[in-house]
Formats: sequence, structure tokens, C-alpha cells
Amino acid sequence: MLRFDSLYDEAARLGVRVEERRLSGSVCGYYYDACKLILLDERLADHQRLCTLCHELVHAEYRDISCGCDLRFETRTRRITASKLISDVDYKLAEAMYGTDVWLLSEALGVTCDVIQDYRSFLSTPVLV
Repeated sequence: MLRFDSLYDEAARLGVRVEERRLSGSVCGYYYDACKLILLDERLADHQRLCTLCHELVHAEYRDISCGCDLRFETRTRRITASKLISDVDYKLAEAMYGTDVWLLSEALGVTCDVIQDYRSFLSTPVLV
């Protein structure tokens, strides 16, 4: 599982500055390519901050300039973020322990419900019964 220190190391490797401030509305984070800057909402809980930083770093890695507007960029970014934050082994173990409830799985894996849903949509292999 990714930790904050490895994400901040990744930001440094990419030459991206990470700042926290109050963002408007329901925006959790934003990558601004022209300044190589990631903004995170200062009100995020730790698991939200982790997921948002990972997500915005994927945008930074690909130098996305219209991250909220282009569905192809956003789909790619969500898939990669889920793959970085959840391993198949951890997901299967959590599901065996807690069932398929999204909230319980997100708590067990330390990610947001959105990341759980993205993992299921993009990465998980259905179990054939």
C-alpha cells in the first residue's frame, strides 16, 4: 500500500509542488500543469488526502492539462490510482473478511469509496462460481 512519504517522493521526482489550501465546492484536489502544482483541499481526512494526492500525481505524470474535462484522461487516471492504492491480495482478503460492502472495504483498505468502486470497475476479475 502506498504511503504519503512515497507519494511526496514521487512529486519531488516529477518536479511537482504540493500545497494545501481551502478549495471551493466539492473539489478535493487539482493539478495545474503550467505551474507543476498540485493543490489539495486542507479539509480532507487522511485517507481522502492519500487518494487525492495519488490521483493528482497520475495527472502530473501524464502532464494532463484538462484533467476534469476529458473523460479519457479521467478514466485512465482513476484506473491507475486504484491500481496503485489497492493490491489484488489486499482486496481479496478484505472482501473475505468484510464482504462486499463498499464502505467497510474502504475503511479496511484505507481508501475512499470511489477508489473501491474504481477498483471494481476497472481492475477486479470477477470470481466465477
